[in-house]
Amino acid sequence: MAYAAVADLKQYLDILNQDTFTAVAATDLLTVTKPQVSWNTGDPVVVSTSGTLPAGLVAGTVYYVIHVADLTLKLATSSALATAGTAIDITTAGTGTHTIKKQLNLDDDLLEDLLTRAQARVDQETRRTFEAAADGTRYFDAVDDVDGRVLFLDEDLCSITSITNNGTALTSADYVTEPRNETPYWGIRLRKSSSQSWTFSSTPEDAIEVTGKWSYSESAPDDIVHWTLRLAGYYYKQRDAQVYDVTASPEMGQITIPQGMPRDVREGLKRYKKVGL
Repeated sequence: MAYAAVADLKQYLDILNQDTFTAVAATDLLTVTKPQVSWNTGDPVVVSTSGTLPAGLVAGTVYYVIHVADLTLKLATSSALATAGTAIDITTAGTGTHTIKKQLNLDDDLLEDLLTRAQARVDQETRRTFEAAADGTRYFDAVDDVDGRVLFLDEDLCSITSITNNGTALTSADYVTEPRNETPYWGIRLRKSSSQSWTFSSTPEDAIEVTGKWSYSESAPDDIVHWTLRLAGYYYKQRDAQVYDVTASPEMGQITIPQGMPRDVREGLKRYKKVGL
């Protein structure tokens, strides 16, 4: 199952690729606020406002960026005019809060692939799976995987459909989960009141059979969805430019080292890493 949908990623990318701006009529300049949003000459954009747009601009019309400086730009009515540096004549500053947003040419197949890559990377980083679409069955040793009345599981389990030991089906009255009140489960403890025990007839290997959903939870936690979208957005940004985490300046010149995963994503996933890994 996917932790996030293509529609979620589109919405996330829209947020990443927009900013508020103010306009100066005397210079036709727009000043934006977010240094992390890049505005390149020729980028198609649309504008909107909570009040009245600067005169010369119309909401919903596609304009093209003329890059002036990191937080300063002008707009043109065509890509060719943007390349030529011919800007729209802005005659008023307008009123209210103005927003500029890139018109992204988003390919659903590409976004689906980025989400798949991001989800796989999240699972790899945490050594976990956060959703299970269907039941699966795993087998356990009635000696090596058992300590007293506790069966230790080798993967996260979030729901139990059936447990069979040495051919005998256990009921929910025979056991409790460890932990009791949250997932994932790491163990199954036979109740003191149950007459059942972890046992085998001829060989202990595979004597215990557990069927259920083998994952951290039945649906991904909200913050796992967020970090998956964040990482997919990072991958999307890498299409056009390499993204780096560390820059060093040794005597012979500058060295840039690819980060692989943004620091905030790695930090956000730390609490989900399996203990001891």
